[in-house]
Amino acid sequence: TGKALENKIATFRAQPGVIPVLKTHFDAVSVANNHSGDYGKTAFLETLQHLEGAGIRYFGGGRNLAEAHVPLWIETKGLRIAVLGYNEVKPRSVEAGANTPGVAWSEDDHVIRDIRTARKAGADLVIPFMHWGWEYDEAPSLRQRELAHRMIDAGADVVVGGHPHVVQNAEIYRGRLIVYSLGNFVFD
Repeated sequence: TGKALENKIATFRAQPGVIPVLKTHFDAVSVANNHSGDYGKTAFLETLQHLEGAGIRYFGGGRNLAEAHVPLWIETKGLRIAVLGYNEVKPRSVEAGANTPGVAWSEDDHVIRDIRTARKAGADLVIPFMHWGWEYDEAPSLRQRELAHRMIDAGADVVVGGHPHVVQNAEIYRGRLIVYSLGNFVFD
C-alpha cells in the first residue's frame, strides 16, 4: 500500500510473498530503521500485520510509541532476555507517536529508561540493538561510543549496532561487549 513519501535516494519495500522465506530463517526482526516508513504509516502497519500473521516477532516499532518501546522477550535456558530496538537515522517521520505507528527513536533518555525498565521487569540480559552511524564509515562516531557506554552504565549487557553497511569495530567496556556495526546481512 502507499507510495514513497520521502524524497530519498533509495526507498525499499518487499512483496508479502517473501514472508515465508523470511520465516524459514528468522524468528524475530527489528523494524527500527530508516526505511520502515518509506511508504507511509499504513504500509508500516501492513508490515507489522504480515509479520504477526507469519508468527515472526518484531521489536523496535509498533502501533504507537508505547508499543514501539516494548522489548522482545526471549526465554531460553533459564534466562530472560530483553532485546530493544532503536533508530537514529533520518528521516524522523518514521518515529512512532503517542497514537501513531512507527519505530522507537533513539532518544538517549528513553533508551536508558527502557534498559532500566527491562532490568526491573526481570531481564537477566538486556540487549539494545541500534540502527545508527554513518554509511560506509569504518569506525563508530564519538556519539555512538558515548551512547554505547551510557547504555552499559545503565545496565545493558551487550550493545549491537547496524546501518553503516560495513563492519565496524567492537570493544569491551566494563566487561561488556559493544559491536558498533555488524555490517549487512546480505552484501551487494
